[in-house]
Amino acid sequence: MAFGWLTVGFVTLIIFNPVVGQNDTNDDLTDSSRPSKHTDCHMNSSKYLGGTLHSMWHSTLNRSILCDVRIDGGGWIVIQRRTSRDIDFKRNWTDYRDGFGSYLSSFWLGNEDIYQLTTPDFYELRIDLKVETEFGDMLVYAHYTSFRIGSESENYTLNLGVYSGTVGEYPECGMAYSNGQQFTTIDRDNDASDLDNCAQFQSGGGWWYKKCTCVNLNGHFNVLFWISRNWYHTIPVVRSKMMIRKTIETLFHHPQRAANLADVKATYLHQLRQLLQ
Repeated sequence: MAFGWLTVGFVTLIIFNPVVGQNDTNDDLTDSSRPSKHTDCHMNSSKYLGGTLHSMWHSTLNRSILCDVRIDGGGWIVIQRRTSRDIDFKRNWTDYRDGFGSYLSSFWLGNEDIYQLTTPDFYELRIDLKVETEFGDMLVYAHYTSFRIGSESENYTLNLGVYSGTVGEYPECGMAYSNGQQFTTIDRDNDASDLDNCAQFQSGGGWWYKKCTCVNLNGHFNVLFWISRNWYHTIPVVRSKMMIRKTIETLFHHPQRAANLADVKATYLHQLRQLLQ
């Protein structure tokens, strides 16, 4: 399959290779859709006139990735998405390491690829949520100034920057509660709880659990939640999307790692626009 169109609600997808994980093969893309220069979603953001999510071939990872080309200027690599219950997120360590799911619905990019992306360069994290409140469904987000995870030997330890956004994160809760924690799955307990494997306790999803978590985006679809200070209680999550994007610090600290001048220009111009707004 070279490419196809799919409209889900208000989102239009251009899909080249919808399968995540070890089933990714070069056969799913034509040569023309796998330009070797593409190492970042910034390089594709300006060419699309419609839609929000687009698939592209990432030459460094040697696989397809999903890009959000509209939110907050675009250039985001989507690393997690929950839209329906059709994909089971109760998975073992290997599945979360390699990735699973479908770009057409829900998926986890894979911890190893997230590590490979965030280790050499500087990335920020944005989480978009559709949540249920007493006032009806609402769209909120959380932004973190930096994001990276450690290697598999470090159990993919989470490192987060400073929070901003509309989800209403408590300083002692939210994603900040997981900062510095190792990744836990149902078959590998790396959390800080003395009593339970938090992945087993919180419906099977892999996450950076502590004792156990204030955020559950990878559990059973019916029990996804975020503890919010805006509503002073746990709010159910209907949909989620986790995205990462290179920051301008990448150019200042590691200019040799920019793939080419187009990559540098796209990243710099986007960050400059954000500063001038």
